[in-house]
Amino acid sequence: MLMAGAHCINPLNWKTDDTYAPASENLGARFYNDSTGEFIREVANYSDAQINMTSGALMTNIPEGEVLDIGPYPEGVYHRYDYAFWYRNLKQNVKDRIAAYLSEN
Repeated sequence: MLMAGAHCINPLNWKTDDTYAPASENLGARFYNDSTGEFIREVANYSDAQINMTSGALMTNIPEGEVLDIGPYPEGVYHRYDYAFWYRNLKQNVKDRIAAYLSEN
């Protein structure tokens, strides 16, 4: 997952340093069935986020007791859920960027 020279951004606070973003800043995670695309559930304040400046990895904690199918990844690697965990924050960021672009023209 980690490539030399790669950069990471925190999807909750949009910073590239190690500023911690608590789960309370998570607008909502959305989960879908990978095979069918069917919506499963949405959970506000699902996970936190912080960049590990040594490894360059985005670190997160999911709710206690949550069991997820992580696929072929090692235990604790949630790469499969990069979009799902921070879905609403990503959507808001896209909306904000489009609005900023359109306001400049």
